[in-house]
Amino acid sequence: MAFMDKLNNLAKTATDKATDVAEIGKNTAKIAQENKKINDELKQIGQLYLKKYKSGFSVDSEIVDILNSILRSEQNISRLQETNKNIKNSSF
Repeated sequence: MAFMDKLNNLAKTATDKATDVAEIGKNTAKIAQENKKINDELKQIGQLYLKKYKSGFSVDSEIVDILNSILRSEQNISRLQETNKNIKNSSF
């Protein structure tokens, strides 16, 4: 009987651990989902600030450097896209 009790306890422990691992997995997925939601909303805030800044509205001095960096990146992207367009037009 002692052997069967030990076997039952081992099976119960294994089941409990598997349940815990499954719950941790679910919680980790929910955490990732919430982090994505936060990042998406932060992105929306940034887009709103950038739009205001481009329209000439005053924004907090703390983020002006970041917004200017974004504007420089947008200019670089436009320039590179134009270069690609020119290359395609002359090569194809």
